[in-house]
Amino acid sequence: MKIAIAQLNPTIGDITGNAQQILEVANTAASQDVRLLLTPELSLCGYPPRDLLLNPKFRESMTTQVQQLAQQLPLSLAVLVGTVTRNTKAELAGGKPLYNSIALLEGGKVRQIFHKRLLPTYDV
Repeated sequence: MKIAIAQLNPTIGDITGNAQQILEVANTAASQDVRLLLTPELSLCGYPPRDLLLNPKFRESMTTQVQQLAQQLPLSLAVLVGTVTRNTKAELAGGKPLYNSIALLEGGKVRQIFHKRLLPTYDV
C-alpha cells in the first residue's frame, strides 16, 4: 500500500482554492498508485484560521466543500483532509463549539470524521 503526504501551502480563508490544491495533489497521487493521501492539519481552511471560525457561513462553506471534494476525488484514493467540524454536544454540555477534525474521504463519500482535542485559536 502506498501512502503519501501532501505538502500543501493552503491560504487562510480560501476554502475553494485550498480544496483545488488538495484535488490536484490527489489526482497526481492517484496516477502514482497511491492509496492513502494525508493532508496537513486544517488544510481546507488554512492554518491558523483564527476569528474566521466565528463566522457561521465560513464554517458552513467548509462542510459543503468537504462533501464536494469527496465526490471529486479519484475513486481509487482515500484522502484525509484537515477541516473544522461542529461539536453538537457542546451546546448541551457547554464545551467548545468546534472540533479540529480530519475527514476520511473515500469512494465519493465522507467515510468518517476524527476529532483532535484542541483547536488553534490562539489570540481569538
